[in-house]
Amino acid sequence: EDDTTRANAGDTITVSVTTSEEIVPPAITIAGQTADVTGSGVTWSGAYTIIDAEVENGEASLSVVFEDLASNNGVTRDSVTDSSVVTIDLVAPTLTGVSVVSSNGADTGRANGGDTITVSMTASEPLVVPAVVIAGQTALVTGTGTSFTATYTVVASAVVEGDCSVGIVFRDLASNAGVDVASMTDASVVVIDLTPPTLPTVTIASDNAADATKANVGDTIEITIVADEDIVPPTVSIAG
Repeated sequence: EDDTTRANAGDTITVSVTTSEEIVPPAITIAGQTADVTGSGVTWSGAYTIIDAEVENGEASLSVVFEDLASNNGVTRDSVTDSSVVTIDLVAPTLTGVSVVSSNGADTGRANGGDTITVSMTASEPLVVPAVVIAGQTALVTGTGTSFTATYTVVASAVVEGDCSVGIVFRDLASNAGVDVASMTDASVVVIDLTPPTLPTVTIASDNAADATKANVGDTIEITIVADEDIVPPTVSIAG
């Protein structure tokens, strides 16, 4: 159980009762429903297993009607003595924000071997730590409450090139499962690119008026480069 102060359909809520003297079996209701009562003497328990159609979201109500062996009626109890509470939660959580980014220094929308891909998540309510897969690999997840972050550092041999896939499985503290998420809410994307670029075309020319293949003092030599994919500005040396 993720949180014993919350209850979902199928969970059992238990009320424990201790009296000042021996009583006959008390009548206990939980969340408006008749509980199964067990016990004897001064110690009793009432248990109710939630059926979602029978209850409403919110704090579970309780009522304990009791009398002693001489038929003296006790004052009906409708509250606990220790401030404990169980909240009925039948609503599945959602992820209101999901985004992905890469640590790649040249382009945060691309990732190469050694780059870290980060998925940030915001939920509609507190969650247990979600399970996240990035590019088919188990991610390290940190966070609490409604905010979590998942990270995966790319190992070239473990992934394939292309748009990085993301899979998120999550549930709230009452164990209500959310719908698995595989897309971003902000259209962000990280493309895994493990292939080095090539330069299929490289030409050199001078602005020498008489002969573009020769250069004199004051002439400008220009190299024209065509790459097979987008590249960051290259480092070019001419004549040393």
